[in-house]
Amino acid sequence: MVLERTIGKAGTVAVGEFTPDGKLVAYKSNEAFSAELAMLSSQFAATVRMFLSTMAASFSHLSGLHLVPYHGFIFSGGDMSSVIRQDHWAIVRTAQSEFMPQPGATDRGLQELAGLPGVRLAAYYASEVGEIECKQALGLSPAVRATATEFVTSTTAALGGLATAFEHLSKTRWTPVKSWLYAGGDWVIAASSCCWLLAEAGEAETHELHRAVMR
Repeated sequence: MVLERTIGKAGTVAVGEFTPDGKLVAYKSNEAFSAELAMLSSQFAATVRMFLSTMAASFSHLSGLHLVPYHGFIFSGGDMSSVIRQDHWAIVRTAQSEFMPQPGATDRGLQELAGLPGVRLAAYYASEVGEIECKQALGLSPAVRATATEFVTSTTAALGGLATAFEHLSKTRWTPVKSWLYAGGDWVIAASSCCWLLAEAGEAETHELHRAVMR
């Protein structure tokens, strides 16, 4: 069973199974974690999955790249991280988990980010000005990249809002946003508040991409 396998991973606080409309099916925890909070976690998981699927479908139509169907999602903010797969969620303490950057890790430059396995586009951006610098091997036009950057910016902001809400409900620290990752179709998007990557799913290592953009 997925819950049994996942609950034993390092740093895991709780794991759960949910329906597409956000109802809790089952959950397990390693710490005090109420059924009410598990139900809220399922509602948040379903909301995030639907939101990201909609954004990815829009970008797929715009770019011609296949970013749907949705496969999974990783988020790190504050002291916590979460993973949402098809119908399961997990909440972990980042410092005790596989999502923690390696000791001595430093911020990577754009050239290094663009050179990670599977990465076909790496860009720096700011919410106020859009794209700042980009390296790509896809040939996406400036207009398409500008819209993609708007998608990334709005998604980061939306996830920050959800993280703030869940922070108050769970009494754990989920802000500021450090990084998030979406996997869907043939592609993976990894992003922070200042950079984002687009990588081919078959070549990219998702945990490495997630850690690479973490701020």
